[in-house]
Amino acid sequence: MIMKKLLCTLTFSVLAAALSAAEDGFIIWLTHSSNDADALTVNWICDSSGDSSASFGTDKDNLKEFKAESSGNLHRVRVPIPKRDCNYFYKVNTGGKSSELCSFKGYPSKGGEFRAAVVGNLAGAGRLLEKVAKYSDPHVIFTCGDNVACLYTKDRPYAPGDIGVYRQMAAQGQGALRSTIFMPILGNHDKQMTPRGKKRPPKENPVYDVEAKSYCKFFVLPDKTWAWQFALPDFGLRVFALDSNHIVDMGTGWQSCREIGEDSEQFDWYRKSLSAAGEKFLVTLYNESNPAMRRTDKGIWEREFAKGSLCISGFGYYMEFAKTESGTPYINTSLRAGDHYKDKKYAIYSEPLAGFALLKVSPDGNLTASLLSLKDGSVLYSSDIKSRNP
Repeated sequence: MIMKKLLCTLTFSVLAAALSAAEDGFIIWLTHSSNDADALTVNWICDSSGDSSASFGTDKDNLKEFKAESSGNLHRVRVPIPKRDCNYFYKVNTGGKSSELCSFKGYPSKGGEFRAAVVGNLAGAGRLLEKVAKYSDPHVIFTCGDNVACLYTKDRPYAPGDIGVYRQMAAQGQGALRSTIFMPILGNHDKQMTPRGKKRPPKENPVYDVEAKSYCKFFVLPDKTWAWQFALPDFGLRVFALDSNHIVDMGTGWQSCREIGEDSEQFDWYRKSLSAAGEKFLVTLYNESNPAMRRTDKGIWEREFAKGSLCISGFGYYMEFAKTESGTPYINTSLRAGDHYKDKKYAIYSEPLAGFALLKVSPDGNLTASLLSLKDGSVLYSSDIKSRNP
């Protein structure tokens, strides 16, 4: 879908205000930078200079120091999180200054309940993540792309690798991002460098940075960062992230994602990764519409998706649950209501409402996917997801 132009025309003064750090001077977010549920990466921005570290542990009165890697005002440190059913505490330190003491809940042990929220169309409004966290109490928030509205503003042209809009999004979302692991994927708006215009330009005049340099600078994620997989073995769950959006524009100046054809690096990686996965639940995230992905290249993606458990897209401004003839369920999730592209053939539930998806693995090992309202957290639709029984 095409975002409302208003989202991409913030004035510089508005952006500058949002770029300021939280009250303690730090913008912090938590991610997994490798396919290892026993390790976490603490990321932060601080405009002070000097040595950086994180004080981290399960005993807030006895935290261990971990030295950070820094690039300018961007800092990262990988810390161990092997303990289950506990709270982790941390603060980040740069140039003699420290953040407030923060905390997040560790993963539950095997036999506990695991919860993950999946959001679409965040579009830079990090504050919406606080409502998601309030209503779903997740261990992780996954996205389906379009984490920002675009890479430029009315008064601030895009410069290669500029992370200003991501910093803005994270600054707005500190209420959730300091206390919940955040695992994003790419959408077309995460790469939009200039206004789209009304006519497709030639490939030599790209509107989108297909390599997603800003996104890949701000986030460090497993595998390729622009495409990744992450497994939670205790819950029989593996999540795949694809870079797929606006595929109808391939080969033009509107191309916004990496190639997805049968001979592409991305398809080869996904096919091999899916084949090697042993978990009973395989969930795939992307930004393109579900029907478009199923139609692509004579159904090559649909055949792979049928080997998994569930596909979730962040296309359009609506909430939807569909199931194809093969039994594969497809969800569309969006934090914004509006453009509604209903899957006319397979939709079981489809409404132009703002909401998000909640994936819940119960203590007995069953997976439920629910659509929740962003307004009040009520359940719009819910379905059990069939196990692959590998």
